[in-house]
Amino acid sequence: MRRIIKLILITFLLSLFSCSVPVPEKTAETSGEESSAADKDVYAKESEAPPVSASAPLAETKDSAGSVSRLAAPSIPARSGLKAAFADDNEQFNAYLEFLEKYKSVPQINFPVKERIIFKITDETGAALPDAAIKVSAGSKELMTAKTVSDGLTLFFPSEYKEDAYRVSASYNGVSKDFTAKRGDRREQILKLPVKRKIPAAMPADILFVLDTTGSMGEEIERLKSTLLIIHENLQAFPFTVNIRFGMVMFKDRGDSYITQTIPFTSDVKEFQKTVSKVSASGGGDTPEDMQTALQAALTGPKWIDSGAKLIFLITDAPAHIDYGQQFTLLESAKLARAKGIRIHSVGTGGLSVEGEINLRQSAQYTMGKYIFLTYGERGESEGGAPGSVSHHTGENYTSDKLETIIIRFAKEDIAAYSGKPLEEKDDYFEASDGKDGISILKELFSSMVAQLASYSPLLITRDTTAAVIPLDTTDKTALSNAEYFTDQLYFAAAEYKGWKSVERKDLQKILNEIKFNLSGLADEASIIKLGELSGAKLLITGSVYIKDDAFEIYLKLIDAETGETLSVTRGKADKRLGIK
Repeated sequence: MRRIIKLILITFLLSLFSCSVPVPEKTAETSGEESSAADKDVYAKESEAPPVSASAPLAETKDSAGSVSRLAAPSIPARSGLKAAFADDNEQFNAYLEFLEKYKSVPQINFPVKERIIFKITDETGAALPDAAIKVSAGSKELMTAKTVSDGLTLFFPSEYKEDAYRVSASYNGVSKDFTAKRGDRREQILKLPVKRKIPAAMPADILFVLDTTGSMGEEIERLKSTLLIIHENLQAFPFTVNIRFGMVMFKDRGDSYITQTIPFTSDVKEFQKTVSKVSASGGGDTPEDMQTALQAALTGPKWIDSGAKLIFLITDAPAHIDYGQQFTLLESAKLARAKGIRIHSVGTGGLSVEGEINLRQSAQYTMGKYIFLTYGERGESEGGAPGSVSHHTGENYTSDKLETIIIRFAKEDIAAYSGKPLEEKDDYFEASDGKDGISILKELFSSMVAQLASYSPLLITRDTTAAVIPLDTTDKTALSNAEYFTDQLYFAAAEYKGWKSVERKDLQKILNEIKFNLSGLADEASIIKLGELSGAKLLITGSVYIKDDAFEIYLKLIDAETGETLSVTRGKADKRLGIK
């Protein structure tokens, strides 16, 4: 992702954080109706703010491993109130698996997601097919049923099953086709159906808020009340008609005034807001809440549209009670959401503990959603449990934005994808500009790119995974010496990365010389697999160097040496003055 690697940027980011306004501590007795005058003034100022554009350019978040996520950048000056950032655990799948491994001793529902296949269903032209039905079987045993979300995707986890080979049946508008898959196959598979997708004249969309309404959630409830119209207006800003219905499931815990209450779906946003305006925060004793019953109510109660963008925003500051012995667990709710083609975006607020973060990230990742976490002007890591805590994976560098802005962005992404016209994404890349110490700048550039390659891998990478750097290629003869120079920088960055074990350079070069391997061989999967076998490397890191205007463009990719599959890619720009003169 784009990043000017200079001290001035770090100073700028820190200045942004220092301008944030901390939120007063919340207690279990606080409700939206009992907020202080100062708090009410905050809400009033926020509600006077102009609508936030959901088409703002994308900014970045960077976690402690150097991984970068994207979020909508603010289009108006920052004000006090709720801010949020997010993690896309399917895009940064290896980083997510590392997070789960780090906290495996924390009590949680087991989601066996270590092995993952992404199925993308398309029509005969290659256009994504939302609401396509998927069934995965092994022999006569049915393993999974699912419906694709707006961008034609669904997830299958071989690690949930003992079987190694599968029959995949996909159907859309009465047209079906069978495919085969097996454990160890490519992690992303495109299944094409002999059919043309139908795009409705008006885009249907169901958005359900699953909201914790216990005492500590007063501010979040008030925020949602004050911004519903802003969210609705932004979601109507398409060049086509959008038919949006809003609904809500409120939840508390056993022993409170209720466990769940449901506001049915309605297309009348003003009537919905009027109903929601009566919601207040109250109750709550022990920290966990009955999230599992809430998700069961959300998935089985409201009458969801059969075809259209379907989204849940699960908002809480507490972990789930997983000690009630319920049959309908978080895993079962995620499976049912997948079967219905519903994407769950989860929102962690307040002093959410790591147990709560695990619960929310599991539900989101399994259904191809994202994990959103509120921030309160704090910096650095936090262990949760106190106002000002942040997600346990953020590190010190992340960028925050308004909660409603991120909700708008994700909802717009789904609606746009369903229309067949996905939102445009900017061309992101890392960038190194000239400075006093060019070697240090290049070192940071390649370190960032290597960390991103690993983080975005769909394959689990451990410290025992072997990785080898293959020399960078170039089609420009004038760039040959710089390709060698940048290969040196890549090798050092890969060797210093702590997430894998690097193959010694001299050992790899000896093998390359013996088999007379040239870079054109990287287009041949058989040659890649042979190189992996001889070198003992499970991963290969390589790429190309191009000269564009006044900069070198460097493309890197991470390859599975056992299958020849490209796992992740990244791009960087280096000022020409950073190359060999």
